[in-house]
Amino acid sequence: MKHQAEQEMIVDSTNARFSWQMRTRPWCKVVAVLGTLTFTAVAHEGHVDKDAQLACKEKELRASCQYVKETGDNVAKVYSGFCQKISSNKMCVRNQPINTIVLGPLEN
Repeated sequence: MKHQAEQEMIVDSTNARFSWQMRTRPWCKVVAVLGTLTFTAVAHEGHVDKDAQLACKEKELRASCQYVKETGDNVAKVYSGFCQKISSNKMCVRNQPINTIVLGPLEN
């Protein structure tokens, strides 16, 4: 119980210090906002999955789509969603759980 009370005191002290800095130093707000915006922009940068693009190549925006990616060991993942335009790329954006399928041997 003592440990929890110490942690709460530390959190209260940190929150009070942060609140004081935000009130007395206006540049802190600017730094906080810019840091958030930069992180958000970087989070949306990344590689574009070619399979996700191909799934929507011949489809309209907001049309349902799906594509399959083999992951090895006779396993594949099925991605299902809808076509959306992101950073000038039209691609399949997943809005459903990823389904895992086991690929069996081909029968003649």
